[in-house]
Amino acid sequence: MFTTLFNLLAQAQTEAVGSSVGTGLGILGVGLGVALIVIGAALGMGKIATGMSEGMARQPEVAGQIRGSALLLGFLLEGIALFACVIALIAAGTLK
Repeated sequence: MFTTLFNLLAQAQTEAVGSSVGTGLGILGVGLGVALIVIGAALGMGKIATGMSEGMARQPEVAGQIRGSALLLGFLLEGIALFACVIALIAAGTLK
């Protein structure tokens, strides 16, 4: 399944690079997409930090568990954002 997806992405990339029509708008779209990804990740991290601090203030005895869960969620969120940015850059054809 992944090989066919990657083959389709590679074919779309070669066709997009082969024609110069709309490449400026494509790069602009990728830039906007990456900006939205970063904004979404920042909002998610803010929600995680808010929930963590409220939870630690309400129950200080479980602060270690809350901190560990918040760190895990933060790492997962950053991984998803990084993965989405790489896919956007691959779609733009800037990464080979």
